[in-house]
Amino acid sequence: MAEALIAGGGELRATDWARALHRWLRTSPQGHLAGPTTREMLERWGQGAPERPKRRSAVLGATNGAAMRVAPAGLVRPGDIEGAVRLAWKTCEPTHDTQVAAAAAGAGAIAAGVAHALTPEADVFSVVQACRAGAVLGERIGISEGRRVPAPSVARRMDLAVNEVLRTASLDEAIAAVADTVGTGIMTAESVSAAVGLFLAAAGDPLEPAGDGRHRAHRAPGAGRPRPRCQRRLRLVRGGHHRPRRSRARRRGDGRHPRRRPDRAAAAATGA
Repeated sequence: MAEALIAGGGELRATDWARALHRWLRTSPQGHLAGPTTREMLERWGQGAPERPKRRSAVLGATNGAAMRVAPAGLVRPGDIEGAVRLAWKTCEPTHDTQVAAAAAGAGAIAAGVAHALTPEADVFSVVQACRAGAVLGERIGISEGRRVPAPSVARRMDLAVNEVLRTASLDEAIAAVADTVGTGIMTAESVSAAVGLFLAAAGDPLEPAGDGRHRAHRAPGAGRPRPRCQRRLRLVRGGHHRPRRSRARRRGDGRHPRRRPDRAAAAATGA
């Protein structure tokens, strides 16, 4: 998508985007990662079907493929939530032309959140608010210009995810609560809403949810410490920069360099 936007000078026509998607499926090593909606439509185009055929499925077009690829729409519209949402809808039209996919991906949440995050005044809370505003606008566009399918409201699911996060005392609790109440499946209303909630729980650190669970498996028993409440640990992200984080060794207070082997650390401590 970024290449298509660069080639079009920041603009994107649905026809050109459909062709770019089809080319990606045929030539990219990641083409096998295409979801059910994208793959089904691209295979039809390869067989000569219309680029936007009429569909009656309530599932195809409501999955999260459009959300996964829509971030560049926000990157080329910094600070312009409405512009990012409308550009994102163009990326939804060929494959994810439903009000639910447009609300979460197209339009909404992701593109709007990225667009607002690039502004100097952005912080974690305002980015979440931008995501919700984009979801509402995207849903309106999807209803008026796309097709409507039975699905939950992405904006309300997002509210649910945020409320669950604010009730928890740790990141692990937040992940479990969001997974149990909102869901984390491939449907847009689940995965995108959950992602926004976990973005809040991780204080805007994109690596925190995945990294925390991975690294904990390598810690010694009892080494982990309880985290403070999410409301207290939210770090404001201004100007697109995160506050530098201390290494894990320094957080433990044991003085060891995080990349130094234990035997070398011991030798250095004894002067050997």
